[in-house]
Amino acid sequence: MDKINYDLDLRSAEYVASTRLIKKGAVKLFIIILLLLLPIIMLAGLQSYRGYLEQKTAALAADISALKLKVEPLIAMTAETERLNEKLKLEEKLSGSKVSWSTAMREIRSALPHTLILDSITIDSGGSVEIKGTSQEIKSPALYRQNIANLPLTGYTSLESVSMNQHRSYNFVLKTVFISTGEVAENEN
Repeated sequence: MDKINYDLDLRSAEYVASTRLIKKGAVKLFIIILLLLLPIIMLAGLQSYRGYLEQKTAALAADISALKLKVEPLIAMTAETERLNEKLKLEEKLSGSKVSWSTAMREIRSALPHTLILDSITIDSGGSVEIKGTSQEIKSPALYRQNIANLPLTGYTSLESVSMNQHRSYNFVLKTVFISTGEVAENEN
């Protein structure tokens, strides 16, 4: 009986050894297959992710285009608002300056010597006034500058230029600054 048991034990050892060999081979084969499939799986995953990113990029580009269509009018409105705010500030500054422009024009006209003709009067936002005119006599623009400088509503006054034109009369440019009546009261004290 011992012999039979020995044969059985021998087969058992062979069976165990062959099973171990098969298991080791199967594990190695599985690892090799896994190592071969892993790059393929990763490549497929990366391709899928790339497609996802391309879809997202296309969607974002469409969103950007749609937003540009909405933002461009807002930018134009903002620019228009800024322009209107500047205009409003100018109007507030001019209305707050307490200078009645009709009074200022009346004063400019009253200071005018009879030998001068006014061509244009330009008023800017700071209350500066540029007067352009023509005179038959060279001394008339200087006299006019002095008359304007003596007005209570004017600050600094300068005769910028005097030049003879082709008609043998004199073109001149005079600049002055009108000040508010509040500033006049302060300057008189």
